[in-house]
Amino acid sequence: MKLVITFPLSCFLTCVLLQPAQKHFHFLITTDISFKVVTFSWTSFLDRIPTQVNLVIRPVLNADAAVNCVFCCGMEETSTHLFLHCDFISKVWLKVFNWLQVNLVTPLNLFMHFQCWTNEARSRKLRRGFWLIWPVIWVIWKERND
Repeated sequence: MKLVITFPLSCFLTCVLLQPAQKHFHFLITTDISFKVVTFSWTSFLDRIPTQVNLVIRPVLNADAAVNCVFCCGMEETSTHLFLHCDFISKVWLKVFNWLQVNLVTPLNLFMHFQCWTNEARSRKLRRGFWLIWPVIWVIWKERND
């Protein structure tokens, strides 16, 4: 039996508009996840990781440089695309969520993904599964850079 998690508008308003980001950073740093992964997760929330698009914006790469995703080569490589919406990475998330026996609609961005899981993960299994998200994101980033 699969558990279906839906995120109503109230969750969106709570997640995005009402709760301060500092509370969620504190939540991240008080976990058993390595500090390197926590720091990376936080910078990815803020869209400060060096994706192809961010490197063009910061003039590290030329404006005419290719900014396609290294996994699917179809879309621009933003942190949201890379970790959530890439066709190749979606298959990874599908396996994780199938293992957790959860159906989940992919959120718009990583911060919303984090907040909705922290607000909605009421069962012990879902809370444990929630902590799989950060190592998965870390492994995706490491593979992207290899």
